[in-house]
Amino acid sequence: MELQNSRILKDGSSLSIIRANPEDAAEMIDFLNRIGGETDNLTFGGGEFHMTVEKETEFLEGLQKSQNSIMILGRINSQIVSIANLSASNKTRMLHAAELGTSVIKAHWHLGVGTAMMEYLITWAKRSGIIRKIDLSVRTTNHRAIQLYEQLGFQKEGIKTRCMFINGEFCDTVEMGLKIE
Repeated sequence: MELQNSRILKDGSSLSIIRANPEDAAEMIDFLNRIGGETDNLTFGGGEFHMTVEKETEFLEGLQKSQNSIMILGRINSQIVSIANLSASNKTRMLHAAELGTSVIKAHWHLGVGTAMMEYLITWAKRSGIIRKIDLSVRTTNHRAIQLYEQLGFQKEGIKTRCMFINGEFCDTVEMGLKIE
């Protein structure tokens, strides 16, 4: 399934979107540990992504065989600036429902990286012939992300209270979904 894999961003730079491969494991772990310290909008903080290169490689190898899950990398000048994924169950009753996760390095916020990554995943889901629903969770205070998700067609489905505990405070999330017809 061939998708548009490049996008010119608001600052004129070119974002390449590629499927993550097992060889990317170490670089991805470094990226995730770095961005965890840049924002409180992720489920982990800086240095808290505790995955070995071997386990991440194994995970990525499994994704390559999957027809209802995918992980993509956004690169600018060969450097990872974003990671996004759709993760669906292998259970027959749940094959159609994928959870979406995305992260963008702070230096590239507000340039269209998140939009490009989300649009890629939504298009991939539609073409998969399997995914019929995409779900995501976003902190109730992350108004820019909520606005983006709504622009892409996601609808608010509920609030999950005390979902995270950050800096001594509980944080709620908005549960959002997109039906794929």
